[in-house]
Amino acid sequence: MSSWSQAVLLNIFHIVSLLYIEKWPAPCLETRNSTEKTQTSRQRYHYDLRATYKLWGDPQLLSSNPDPETDSKAKIQPLSVFIFLRLIKLPIYYYLQFHLIPSLFSETIVTYLPEDVSPIQQTYFRRWHEVEDRELVIRGYTAITWIWESVVFLDSANSVLACFFVLVGVDEPRDWPSLFGNPASATSLRGFWSRFWHRLAIRPYSNYGKIVAYSLGLQQGGFAYKTIVAFVVFTLSGISHAAVSWQLGRKDWYLDVIWFSLNFLACSVEVVVLSAIRGIAKSMGWSRELNMVQESSFGKFVGFVWVFGFFFWSVPKWKYPMLHSVAVETATWRRILSGMSLVES
Repeated sequence: MSSWSQAVLLNIFHIVSLLYIEKWPAPCLETRNSTEKTQTSRQRYHYDLRATYKLWGDPQLLSSNPDPETDSKAKIQPLSVFIFLRLIKLPIYYYLQFHLIPSLFSETIVTYLPEDVSPIQQTYFRRWHEVEDRELVIRGYTAITWIWESVVFLDSANSVLACFFVLVGVDEPRDWPSLFGNPASATSLRGFWSRFWHRLAIRPYSNYGKIVAYSLGLQQGGFAYKTIVAFVVFTLSGISHAAVSWQLGRKDWYLDVIWFSLNFLACSVEVVVLSAIRGIAKSMGWSRELNMVQESSFGKFVGFVWVFGFFFWSVPKWKYPMLHSVAVETATWRRILSGMSLVES
């Protein structure tokens, strides 16, 4: 339900952006000659319907702006290989999500208890001296599982839809590239969001950001321009998630906006700090050495620690209220069921 609602909202943002910001014309057949008298109205209808789907159902506009590298790989890759590589993910994801991961954490996290995710547990640094081992494990687990579960469910849905639309002949394999990037790219928050995380909403959200930047008179390509665009992208992401949470009846729907705003602030701080470090290195003639450190295993390790540390601190502020509500409801039902007894006739 949540994924479907997100998809509907994204499609609305995309269509408005396509028609009123990028001002794309109505889809028309490139090879269609208007003078052809032999084409039936049914053929025209079927093509127009397919062209509309290809354009309006593709927020990234991959079919209109194909990636040469992806396109060449798709031409080399047989259809059978494409289908196999997509469908083989499903049993692997199922085994990892419902068997391996639960068994790995069975000794530490059987289930979330209300006291594990209570409001006081949302803070960390103000009470770090009283944090116990179980809380550390739960915070770390929560900081990672939202990423993993998003990858599992979104990539599984993407794989199923890709196989279906390619097999029925509506799409080509190049229209369905991998949804997520390489996890090794997440050595910074900007790398996490721009190179690893899916980019389904980037184009339409960025278009809205460009409108805001233009209205403020900012020069394209400048630091302020990029900052405003990024701010709008994160804000719209938070608003879209909050709208779905509100529709699902969650009282803490506003936390989606706050958390995505925190990510924008963290990315901005990251940019400022790295720019300052590069400026200092350049003034001292150490630019080459700094680049080597950043590209080294140590530099990447530090980047991963920073990304994990930010999620370790921020994700509980975002996820714990919802998890606490679920944990309280689960505990209530357990008490009710444990108090029930079978009456023999």
